[in-house]
Amino acid sequence: MLTARHAWQLRLGNGLHLMLGRDAELAEVRLRRFVEIYPSVEKRKQHEYVDLRYPNGFALRVPDWNG
Repeated sequence: MLTARHAWQLRLGNGLHLMLGRDAELAEVRLRRFVEIYPSVEKRKQHEYVDLRYPNGFALRVPDWNG
């Protein structure tokens, strides 16, 4: 989906929300990076939101996490 601010977002079938940013080419690179690493991250916690707009990684939001 393209937001009102012209940024790409995805909502997966499991409810996970991915923020990809405005640049479609960078969004593809970011999504590829996420797909490569996420299986190892997914095992640790349930995530609800992933912000892929960082140049060297991504941020995860964990519901009800205090830390």
